Amino acid sequence: MAQKVELTWMGKGERCQIDSGLMIENPDLSYGDLDSENMLIQGDNLSVLKALEAKFTEKIKCIYIDPPYNTGSAFEHYDDNLENSQWLNFITPRLKQLKKLLSKDGFIAVQIDDNQYARLCLVMMEIFGERNLKTICVKMSEPTGVKMASINKSKGIAKLKEYIIIAGIDGVKGLDLERIPKDRWDKEYKTLCEGVSEGELRVIKRILDDDQRTAEDIASVKRLCQKISFISIRDFFTRENIKRDKESWLFDNAWRIIQVATVTGGAKDIAVSTQQSFGKRLPSCFPILTKRKKMYLIKGGFNVNTPKPRSKILFADKYLSVHAGDLWTDIKTTGLDNEGCVDFPKGKKPERLLYRIIQMLSKKNDWVLDSFLGSGTTAAVAHKMGRKWIGIELGAHVKTHCVRRLNAVIDGEKGGISSKVNWQGGGGYHYYQLTTP
Repeated sequence: MAQKVELTWMGKGERCQIDSGLMIENPDLSYGDLDSENMLIQGDNLSVLKALEAKFTEKIKCIYIDPPYNTGSAFEHYDDNLENSQWLNFITPRLKQLKKLLSKDGFIAVQIDDNQYARLCLVMMEIFGERNLKTICVKMSEPTGVKMASINKSKGIAKLKEYIIIAGIDGVKGLDLERIPKDRWDKEYKTLCEGVSEGELRVIKRILDDDQRTAEDIASVKRLCQKISFISIRDFFTRENIKRDKESWLFDNAWRIIQVATVTGGAKDIAVSTQQSFGKRLPSCFPILTKRKKMYLIKGGFNVNTPKPRSKILFADKYLSVHAGDLWTDIKTTGLDNEGCVDFPKGKKPERLLYRIIQMLSKKNDWVLDSFLGSGTTAAVAHKMGRKWIGIELGAHVKTHCVRRLNAVIDGEKGGISSKVNWQGGGGYHYYQLTTP
């Protein structure tokens, strides 16, 4: 029998006795609209997760946790100085309980740094399956300040990143990963459309993307194409005497700037035959419709004898952003001391980071859970994004931080992602305390 590769440690395999408990609402601390299902729970998270099994088994769509990193130093609000075996015996049963709560199409995201990343990854492979994991590297520090001065003096390597390990019950797929803006203009987009308004080009783009387009829609595109003419960006800048802030101008006018890409296969054959059907009255561009009902805009006058003619028009405004991928360096991590109206040194995650994770792994009205709630960031962001949430914390800061922060969210605070999601306040939550025998 083949042996499997696995991590071993002192205490692994010993049965973990989970104390059962009862969650009792404290109405004095519940807040806002009490028709809300949201839950803020004070208690040991392992016992709380066990108590949640009865109602929430396979019900949670998105779990985010930011457990103690075992850095070898004690934080104000956490005992973050556990020996490796102790840490593994601490995190493993919690991961197993969290897995029970995940829906079949759900995901868990665990944020960690270098100290325990390798061990955590191996443990999550055992619990969720190696094929069901993905790791994201996220920039969490800036290469400036006192820390960098110390690193420069010691000639070491500054730690700027952390990891987010994502696991899904059925793999990590079907995600809605946020697109981020490109920081520079793509020089392949070097041709300008003239003769049509932004509104008219918006009509063309909508019809190109609409699988339910009608014959009238197609006729509209053909009619508008008769108005379009093209000029190179370089010639346009010369004609209009544009000398400064060219990059800004390009981004502002991306809606009418194009590149011409290759077209192959059946689409190429349709493009060639359509071009030839115009005879000598060839328009500057024209639409084609493939057998699969895909609609493309083709630039007239391309060389029909080229194996891969450059003729398909791509608009810059559709390609000015890219998927964030598995390396996130664009999220601001400094100047967050007062975000959420609470101070939580070295432990508070940016609302913008949680926004990306929650958007990627869930949809509106899905359940989001954080069993290491800390300063309350996950619950605050989930609330603003229209998700239902469960937040679990043990320490006294559940009252000094989480309650204060979430009450401010309900009252309409304007920090963090509030402007991005147009947050106006509202909602509520029930406050529970876990009692154990």
